[in-house]
Amino acid sequence: MPNTGSNLPTPQNFDDTWTLYLFAAILVMFAIAYWVEKLRRRAEWSRTLEAEFAALEDLGKDKDLTREEQNILEDLARRFAAEEPFRVGTMRQVFNRCVDAAMEEARKSGDNPLFTRRGEVLRDIRVKLGLDYVPFGLRI
Repeated sequence: MPNTGSNLPTPQNFDDTWTLYLFAAILVMFAIAYWVEKLRRRAEWSRTLEAEFAALEDLGKDKDLTREEQNILEDLARRFAAEEPFRVGTMRQVFNRCVDAAMEEARKSGDNPLFTRRGEVLRDIRVKLGLDYVPFGLRI
């Protein structure tokens, strides 16, 4: 077969350089696929968090929380349970963990009126959300 001057691989001149190019191209395609999937999952996670915060706000409205109480509940969720914001309003253990952290911050600030006021507001939120008692039949 005559040489046409082309550098395209043929069975006669297929060498390690083209194998390297092929391997590099496949590696680049896998890297692009990885980053596209990572961006897709990040976008999905953001949509999930937005939906959970919206559900937390709806829960606050359903439970007749005041605007101040809703803001405090959302602040608790953002600061102390950013990965599970809706659970702050629905699960006693998550709510208690957030309250403990918020009260510890208030205690460390040394502002006793703030500590007292925050404790009263958090107690009211707990009662309105129904997180102040253990349901009948559950172990303590």
